[in-house]
Amino acid sequence: MANSPFTATVPLGTFTFRRLSSATSYGSAVNPAGSLRLTSGAPMISSVASSALSDPTGEFGYPQAPLLLVSSVAGSIQASGVGLGPVGALGELLVGVPAALIVEGPAVVVGEGLVDLTIPAVLALVGLGYYAQGVLVDVAAARVGLTEGPQLVLGG
Repeated sequence: MANSPFTATVPLGTFTFRRLSSATSYGSAVNPAGSLRLTSGAPMISSVASSALSDPTGEFGYPQAPLLLVSSVAGSIQASGVGLGPVGALGELLVGVPAALIVEGPAVVVGEGLVDLTIPAVLALVGLGYYAQGVLVDVAAARVGLTEGPQLVLGG
């Protein structure tokens, strides 16, 4: 019995399996490049991923209210009047309607709008894909502008 493979003891050690997170831009390039960027954190469970929203065209007024829309479904609806840039600019809604989550950032009087997305420590979220998109609300002019959007795959 001493030569049986079932009686030997082999130290295996401890293994940690992690799924890497990712953020990939998607859409048809209607919304301006550079209008949404991840500034810190990765889309990982039990973390905070921060985004900066801005109007690279410089046409959008201040003060602004930044919002982040998050959905498990992608969208692709183009409409006039919801784009960044001059009034009436074409924009594309990249998240499925209705958005599962709407996160509001603090009001912006100059520069970029910052929005923090807190991702809960739920293992079932690891590996799932989500779609995010920023919305800038020009408070004075009562208009909205849509940013570009990333597809997020949550890591753990």
